[in-house]
Amino acid sequence: MEANCWVDDYVLQFFRWPVVGAMFMCSAIVAVMLGIGLLLRLCHLGRLLPVCILIGVSLAYIFPPTAEGKWGEERLFSENTIETEKIYTYQLLADEKKWDELRRTILKDGNAKSELGIRYLLLCESAVGTLAENLFAYPITETEHLLFRGIRNKVTCTFNRQFYENLGIWDECFHQAQEYSMCLDNFSLRSICQMVDYSIKEAEWQVAEKLLTVLDQSLFYDDFVCDRHGEIAKLREKKPMNDAPLRQDNFVTGYSFQNELVKQFQCNVGDSLKIQEYIMCCLLIRKNLPQFYNGLNILQRYRGGMETLPTTFREAIDIYRSGGEAHRDAKPGTYAYFYYNVQIPEIETRYGDTTT
Repeated sequence: MEANCWVDDYVLQFFRWPVVGAMFMCSAIVAVMLGIGLLLRLCHLGRLLPVCILIGVSLAYIFPPTAEGKWGEERLFSENTIETEKIYTYQLLADEKKWDELRRTILKDGNAKSELGIRYLLLCESAVGTLAENLFAYPITETEHLLFRGIRNKVTCTFNRQFYENLGIWDECFHQAQEYSMCLDNFSLRSICQMVDYSIKEAEWQVAEKLLTVLDQSLFYDDFVCDRHGEIAKLREKKPMNDAPLRQDNFVTGYSFQNELVKQFQCNVGDSLKIQEYIMCCLLIRKNLPQFYNGLNILQRYRGGMETLPTTFREAIDIYRSGGEAHRDAKPGTYAYFYYNVQIPEIETRYGDTTT
C-alpha cells in the first residue's frame, strides 16, 4: 500500500538509515510514554497507563492526519483498503503454497471474475495439476490472460513472480522481484530476500552473497543472512557455481506467451511437466487443433492413450478428427463450447506468428 499521509512519509524516511531510524523511533516512543505517564500520575490515574498507551498507538496508526490537515478516518474502513487487504491475503497464501485455501478465499470474497482473481484461480489449478481439466470453466479468451503482460505495478509483479515460481523459472522470478522494487521509491528488503533465494536456486552464489551484504546492514535480517550464508556454504560443496548462466533467445514478453514457454521447454528450464501443460492449453485457447494434435504425439507426457488425457483434451481430439462437427451441443464450461462459441482476439499483429 502506498504511503497516504505525511506521517507515513516522515516515518518511512528513517528506515533508509536503520540505526538512526531505530534510535529516533525508540526515543520518540519513550518520550511519549513518559509524558503520558507523568500526566496520568498527576491525575492519579497511573493504573490506566498501559491501556491508554495501547489505545493511543492504535489510534495514531489508524487515524493519522492527512497532508490536507484532515483526519484520515477512512483509512481503515475504505473500500480501497479492504480490497488491498484481500490482495495481501492472496499473495501470502500463494507464497505459502496454500492453494486450496487460496481458492476458497477468492470464491468467498466474490473475486472469481476479477482479473486478479481469475489469474490466481488458474495458478491454483496449475499448482495442483488440474489446469488442463478445468481451464475452460473460467472466462478466459486469450493466452495473455494467464498472467500479467505489459503491466508493471506491485500487484502484477508479485503475481508474475509467483507464476514463474510455480514453473520453476528462477531467473524470471528474480527479475519480477527486482521489478517489484522498481515500483517503489527504494529497494524492498523483502524483494532482496526473494532475490537471494532465487540466486541460490540458480547457483549464482556471488549474486546471493552480494545481496546478503545489503541485508546485513539492516537490524532485522540477521537470522536470514546467517541462514543463507550457511546454505550457500553447504551447496557449494555439492554443486559448483553457475559460472556460465544460460543465455537463450527468450526475452520475456518479447514473444507470445505460448512461444515463450516453448523456448523454455526446448532449453530444459523449469518444471517441464507444468510447462508442457501450459503449452497445450495455449494451443487449445488459440484453437490451433492441428498443432495440438501433433503435440500430443510428440510430448512423452501424453502418450498414455485417450483414457489418460484430461476431458478437454479428449474433446479437442474429437473435434479435430470429426472436422469440426463433434460435440456441437456442448454446455458452457467445456472446451467444445469454447471452441464453437467464444471469439478469440487476434494477437498476431502484436507478437508476429504465434502458431509456431
